[in-house]
Amino acid sequence: MKSDLYMHVQNQHNAEAGSAAQCDQCGRRYRNQFALKKHRAHAHNERPYGCSICKRRLATEESLEQHTLLHTRKERTVCQICGKTYSGNDPLKKHMRIHTDDRPYSCKLCGKAFRRQNTHKQHLLTHTGQKPYVCDICGKAFTQKPGLITHRKKHPGPLPPLPAVSIDYVIADLIDKTDPAE
Repeated sequence: MKSDLYMHVQNQHNAEAGSAAQCDQCGRRYRNQFALKKHRAHAHNERPYGCSICKRRLATEESLEQHTLLHTRKERTVCQICGKTYSGNDPLKKHMRIHTDDRPYSCKLCGKAFRRQNTHKQHLLTHTGQKPYVCDICGKAFTQKPGLITHRKKHPGPLPPLPAVSIDYVIADLIDKTDPAE
């Protein structure tokens, strides 16, 4: 990658810079302005470069260039309302539910409706009384995945990745087989 080579040359072969660059926020010293710029972008969350397509903020001009390529290479379908881009018509159709408030997945027990099939399935768990999300550290069980995620953050130290949990067996008798496919 061109930016990696540039950074290598600046950091390893630009001896004249010495410790010429100092961060005005934390005082750390760097060999050159390029290294200082990288430090500021990541350590102090400076993201001065904005994507004109999706408005995402990026730390470096090089990152913006790489990000922009994603839009031109594979994301060709654009939402006419908000400007977000998608890789095809199916993802755009799902996205449009936000703007149209279309909720094709309804709970046959309480009538609550959902935009996405996965959200509908998660909701069905509340009617089963079961708690399929179990903390792999202490064993505490939860009905909803967000409850487990929040709980795990209370355990000290680094945590292993969250184990995958299938809920289809728990809600099998509650799923309306006539739900539209997502």
